[in-house]
Amino acid sequence: MESQKKLIHGTNWDTLIILDACRYDYFGEIYRNYLKGDLKKVESPGTKTLFWLDSVFPAYLKDVVYISANPYVNSKTKVEGFYGSEHFEKIVDVWDAGFSRELNTVPPKEAGKAARNARMHNPGKRMIVHFMQPHDPYIALDYSSRGFNSVMELVGGGVDTERTFKNKFFDSIGSFGSKILGGKLIHKIGRFLGLNTPTRLEKIAEEFGEEVLRDAYRKNLEIVLEEVKTLAERLPGSIIVTADHGELLGENGLYGHLFHHHLLKEVPWLEVEGVKG
Repeated sequence: MESQKKLIHGTNWDTLIILDACRYDYFGEIYRNYLKGDLKKVESPGTKTLFWLDSVFPAYLKDVVYISANPYVNSKTKVEGFYGSEHFEKIVDVWDAGFSRELNTVPPKEAGKAARNARMHNPGKRMIVHFMQPHDPYIALDYSSRGFNSVMELVGGGVDTERTFKNKFFDSIGSFGSKILGGKLIHKIGRFLGLNTPTRLEKIAEEFGEEVLRDAYRKNLEIVLEEVKTLAERLPGSIIVTADHGELLGENGLYGHLFHHHLLKEVPWLEVEGVKG
């Protein structure tokens, strides 16, 4: 697989669209209902958004406006050591202004509207548009979830955060150990030691079944691709659609994107050539 990082820095794009936690296989099944273009599988350098950000954008990009529905990239403060304003010329905090308390997330339409406004007010600048979907909370699933409220409260408080020792330790042992012992075993060890708790995805699967979970994930992807299609119709220049990382939906008994697994690093890379009529 080609390196996503090399493609991001070596491709001439005007708008880079990031779909949070978007798997290559699910994207490949449905993207043709919305977009035209040649799709390829590329390798993401990270299995979590912050790892991905640290790897892909280590330096300051003076010509990039980042429209962020994900509060990990914000203009207000550091989140676990990453401060967006130290990496991008301008950040549009749609994670704040566009947050829906009813849906407990930033709807794709809010991120799309912010992107169109940013293009109008920042001609000549490159844009990165980071949607929250298909990452949970799942818009079509009536399931209570805190979503990113905890992160938003953190960002709103203006605190320069650092990872707790427990989180750092489990991140390290989870990533390294899963390569050797397998993610499922490491997950069980972590649960036994109290280092990790069931993810929201795991709780959904336990309550409703894995098929409901996967359908909800697919629906989130369909909803965001509908908005990406609208953007592709209205934004000038070259557009790339990709993802920060994938998502585990019960494979090997794992959920989310904590561990080392090939599905987490296989992400789409689509050079948009048009939209589905």
